Amino acid sequence: MCALHTLTGLLAQVVMAGWLCVATSLTDECAPLAAQPILGNTMVLGFMVTFGVNTAACTQVGNYLGAGEPQRAKSSAYAAAAMVATLAVSASSLLLVLRRQWARAFSPDDRSAAALIVTCMPLVCVYI
Repeated sequence: MCALHTLTGLLAQVVMAGWLCVATSLTDECAPLAAQPILGNTMVLGFMVTFGVNTAACTQVGNYLGAGEPQRAKSSAYAAAAMVATLAVSASSLLLVLRRQWARAFSPDDRSAAALIVTCMPLVCVYI
């Protein structure tokens, strides 16, 4: 599960970098260069919260399995999955609702970069 999440993170970064190259070649503006690190850092921030919970859950499930308690391991895994899903949906919803404020917090002076951040934030929310 952790390897799959890491693979999708790498894929999302490659797609974001490809989009950045296309957007930069089509315009003479620096807005794509300003928006990409903000979006990338937001993706990493959202990933780290769920990754931490997944790591703790893997440890707990492993401890239960090592102690010979597979039923408790199974219920612990389900509880962790529900917690990760709740955290991911909550973080994505919050970012989606507050995407304009998030863009202005990082780029108060550059309106074109803020507009790109607002436009791309739904993709970041899907990743989280």
